[in-house]
Amino acid sequence: RVLFKTRHRQLVAFVVAFIVYIAFNSNSVPTPLFTSLPFDAPVNVTYNSEMYEITEIPKTVSVLASGSQSDKSMINTDSSNIKATLDLTGYTEETHQVKYAIEGDSTRDRTKVTPESLTVTIKIKHAKKVELGYDFINRDKLDPRNNIGDVELELHEVSIKASQDTLDKVAFVKALFDV
Repeated sequence: RVLFKTRHRQLVAFVVAFIVYIAFNSNSVPTPLFTSLPFDAPVNVTYNSEMYEITEIPKTVSVLASGSQSDKSMINTDSSNIKATLDLTGYTEETHQVKYAIEGDSTRDRTKVTPESLTVTIKIKHAKKVELGYDFINRDKLDPRNNIGDVELELHEVSIKASQDTLDKVAFVKALFDV
């Protein structure tokens, strides 16, 4: 009877609301956690490719995702929605240690990349003009009744851009014609 008097209505409503709040927001029941198996995530690199050359960037890195069991569906390791990125914007010519950033993961999940960072060597590109040659491939598969005439290339020289180390390895450039 005391609980249902009009004088105590607000107090009773407050106490009931407080009990309901505590019941639903208590941390006495831990949220189950999950950890995915390591999966390969593709690596995306952002840099000025017109001006710089970078080498030895891996195609994929190993990623381990963990989070609450309710967020497990947000990570789909088969669809490659998670990507590791290396942002080299603003870096100049020399060797740098750059950490991977993860894109496509839920903000509630934790991701761990192996390795965590990569040593990247950035080299400035130079231009070099090289004489252009040509050659025919699969000539042995050509019908003997067919004859290949003389080839006249529109360009006799091509310009290639790469780091000086890469340019030193280029001996010639050939256009290959598959007959």
